[in-house]
Amino acid sequence: MSVSTPPWGYFSILIAVLLPAVTLSAETPFDRGMKALEAADYETAVREFTRALEADTGSSDAVYQRGVAHGRAGDLDRAIADFTRAIQLAKQPARAYWARGTALSNQGKLQQALDDLSQAIRLEPDLKEAYVNRASAYLDSNSVDLALEDFNDALRIDPELYEALIGRAQAFHAKRDFRRALADCAAGTRLKPERIEGFLTQARVHFSATQFDEAKAAAEKAIKLQPANPLGHLERARACFSKNEFAEAVRSADRCLALEPSLSYAYRLRAECFLQTGEWDAAIADLTRFLKLRPRNASALANRAQARLKKGDLPGAAADQLAAIENDRALAAKAASWGNVCLENKFPDLAVQFYTKAVEAGLATALDFRQLGAARCRLQDWITAIADLDEAIRLDPTDAASFYHRGVARYRLGEFSKAIEDLSEAIRIDPAHAGAYQARGGARLALHDLDGALADTEQSLALDPRNAEAQINLAQLHKARAKIDAALADCDKAIALDGGHADWLAYRAGLLCELSRWDAALADLDRAIALRPDDAQYYVLRGQLRIQRDRPASENATGVLPADFAQADIELAIRDLTTALRLDPNNQIARLARGAAYVVADQPDEAIADATSILELDANSLKALQIRAMAYAANGQREESQRDLDRARALSQVDESE
Repeated sequence: MSVSTPPWGYFSILIAVLLPAVTLSAETPFDRGMKALEAADYETAVREFTRALEADTGSSDAVYQRGVAHGRAGDLDRAIADFTRAIQLAKQPARAYWARGTALSNQGKLQQALDDLSQAIRLEPDLKEAYVNRASAYLDSNSVDLALEDFNDALRIDPELYEALIGRAQAFHAKRDFRRALADCAAGTRLKPERIEGFLTQARVHFSATQFDEAKAAAEKAIKLQPANPLGHLERARACFSKNEFAEAVRSADRCLALEPSLSYAYRLRAECFLQTGEWDAAIADLTRFLKLRPRNASALANRAQARLKKGDLPGAAADQLAAIENDRALAAKAASWGNVCLENKFPDLAVQFYTKAVEAGLATALDFRQLGAARCRLQDWITAIADLDEAIRLDPTDAASFYHRGVARYRLGEFSKAIEDLSEAIRIDPAHAGAYQARGGARLALHDLDGALADTEQSLALDPRNAEAQINLAQLHKARAKIDAALADCDKAIALDGGHADWLAYRAGLLCELSRWDAALADLDRAIALRPDDAQYYVLRGQLRIQRDRPASENATGVLPADFAQADIELAIRDLTTALRLDPNNQIARLARGAAYVVADQPDEAIADATSILELDANSLKALQIRAMAYAANGQREESQRDLDRARALSQVDESE
């Protein structure tokens, strides 16, 4: 924040010094320009000073005063250009350097401003305004001690210079010397009780000193002086917030924003009030407005993340927190805890991003690497998961969970022996790790070690009777031993524990089909599709089930479809298989089944198209040849049908001989 007076506030002093006793007749362009400048009619002032320069191109006064008019009108570039010309024309250019330095300071070009203001002081060592404005530039550059020196020099020249007193108060404030800051504020407000800057500075110092009642009182004095100045309302809002007077703080912030809608801090402060009162939507709205003005403010992003989290919008909250970390690397210290929240709420992709931030910041612990590996496992990124879990185990070789997750990843990659090694180590470290027994049972099942798999699965269930995955493993073991009823009972238990697992419903549907319980199987596939409507495999299974459900004990000669297949089922089967192909155009199982269904539905052209599509990829597909032969026959294309049947017989004989 600038500690100088409001922009161009010293030009009234400058004019008085430059023309101490000029009687303006309003007869010359210069005189009319000065009258317009005093009346704040800057457009007229610029025009008249330009006319004065047309009459006298070497007039340093005219070009200087035109620069003043440009500056007060907010056109700093033109002001600087005029002050530069005045420096070239004036015999004593100190004031022009001071004015240009002030303009550059207001543009934020602090080093250039300091150079000009220093030159002004060298040329005119008692130019008090130059000391004040150079002090302001130093303060904006965080050179507080240099600022104090300049304010002191200005007060040496003029002990009652209001701007120097208030500026020095702000410098003392920056050094947290609240006693001296308040003393200067008091002196300044005694000198000029009609000026607002002293009371605003007083409010800010009291606020920093946690004297919130006094801060509020000073802000109210500023408001009384200038009700239309938004800064008084802003300071009052800050004081009220710190006094937990949130409704009053909101009212003051409302007034501030009504006067100046672009004052970003007011949105931020009002949002803080709403966060305190649990008004999440209002807080999010204000923080969003603030971030439009200051899009890289990390703390505002973090606050909006918290508000969104309170509303249950974890993806939105995570996006804000990740952006906050990007803008303030110190916030990476919280990345792992956010990763935990995302992982617990089943957002592994977001969890990976947060844990990765912790790793990049060098803050990741063994636990964080383990959690990162676990998140990657949920995303089926098995290879990268193993790399993360390797690091977790290197950092902490006694963590059973890291071995467990790495074992699961290796199992998923088909590395069953290595998986068993990791899972066995997890069990050695933690003999009560039910998940490790369950996963090792699955790996042993994959290696056809049915006895070992059964022992592990039963131990897993003994430790955790509600382990649904272990129940599914047990079902697979019972099915491998042709105990379909027992497998079905295991599936029932697993689904009772976790009815939201589509794969288990599909697996039970397959068991029900083996028992010819078609309606129950169809109901399970309906549920699986409801859970995962974009997964082609379930539509394929349901389509095949509809084809299978009315198949007689002895099929027709081709072994493809029964002749008396129900028409209603075939239409539904075709619909399911078409949906599967829309979701997965390369699913040849779906295309083959649909081709067969088209034959029974008496749509031979469609059947020929599906079978031909398969044969273009696999010329030796026996089923595709049989389907196309039947379709050709239905179309009356006997030669084509016979050619496909001959190829199919030849392929069958080759298969039998092999």
